[in-house]
Amino acid sequence: MLELLDMLRYELQEEIRAICLRLENYLNEMLFDLYQSFVEIIHEIEPQFVLGSFDRWDITTPEVSRPLPGISLLVFKDTLGSYRGTKAFFVHHERDLMRDKIYDIIAKEIESFGENEMNLLFSFYKEIGHSYVGRMIRNTIQEFENYVDQNLTVLGENNQSALLMQKKVKISALLS
Repeated sequence: MLELLDMLRYELQEEIRAICLRLENYLNEMLFDLYQSFVEIIHEIEPQFVLGSFDRWDITTPEVSRPLPGISLLVFKDTLGSYRGTKAFFVHHERDLMRDKIYDIIAKEIESFGENEMNLLFSFYKEIGHSYVGRMIRNTIQEFENYVDQNLTVLGENNQSALLMQKKVKISALLS
């Protein structure tokens, strides 16, 4: 029974890691779509400006806590105690009843563990995502401000400089 629990814990941990990797890939795709929309918005306002390349979200997948920490063999004592011999177990299909009882016990623990991990991962990815999007916006605004400042330096004071300043304000407002 201990080996079954260890295998179950391992499989749960691996599934959560796989979910994290799929989630991180999906979030990177969403961030790339956001980057593409930045490029389109800026290109409509100032076609000469080229936004820097997209940086993938490179994070370390969070550690998964040990699954089913509260489950022990004592939980299965009554179920395993119902074993009445090999003949009853195989011929009278008591193995199916025992399997169903064990499954019910484990399913409750898995559900509780899953909800807890889901909440932890949601808050982790939400915080990291907000930070990344904020950094992306700040970097985009900074790049455009540098572009405008460089052009103002080259152009000096003329009609084009006022137009560039308007574009700078417009992009800053759109991305903020």
